[in-house]
Amino acid sequence: MTRKIAMFSALLSLCALFATLGCSKNSATDTNFQNALNHYFQGNQECFDIYAQLKPLRGWTSFPFLVTPEYKSPELDALVEVGLLSKKPSNFGTARRYDFTALGSAPCYGNKKVERIFNYTEPGGAPAVGGKKSTVTYIWSLTNVPAWARNLAAHKSWAQTEFANALNSDAPEDKHKGEAEMVLTHLGWRVAAVDGSPVRDDK
Repeated sequence: MTRKIAMFSALLSLCALFATLGCSKNSATDTNFQNALNHYFQGNQECFDIYAQLKPLRGWTSFPFLVTPEYKSPELDALVEVGLLSKKPSNFGTARRYDFTALGSAPCYGNKKVERIFNYTEPGGAPAVGGKKSTVTYIWSLTNVPAWARNLAAHKSWAQTEFANALNSDAPEDKHKGEAEMVLTHLGWRVAAVDGSPVRDDK
């Protein structure tokens, strides 16, 4: 009888442990949100959109891009130096032709890593997905940064851009602050949107 009671007690303790672990991963805590965000960012690199980066600087919207020899384009030349663009003579007089290289067609420059959770909202109902949701603000840094990205960020014509700030660990904290919508699923907390953009396949 004593042995059966001991086994039953051990079973209850084990069940309680599993229940605690189950509740733990579903709790709204800095650790759970940080782990969920890093889980997402590990599988999703930050990519360099050349169109988006150049448009506010010069208004360029399409490639290949043709310029005359008199036209000064340090931003474009910097992209050539790091291997994202090529610069060749064109079929139009003395104009130069800038176009994407293989690297420049889809250049990614690292993964975000959440250093700490800044704050989060109290989880509330999310009837559409059958769970709870919370808006989380976090502070991030970059890992796995390739050499071309560091070289471009250090270039004088790019040093004051948002891209350069992203790579600068000494940039003001607000330059490395992000916001995500988190949803509680059967796997625990998962990312539903980052900076207003919906997330796909966050498994």
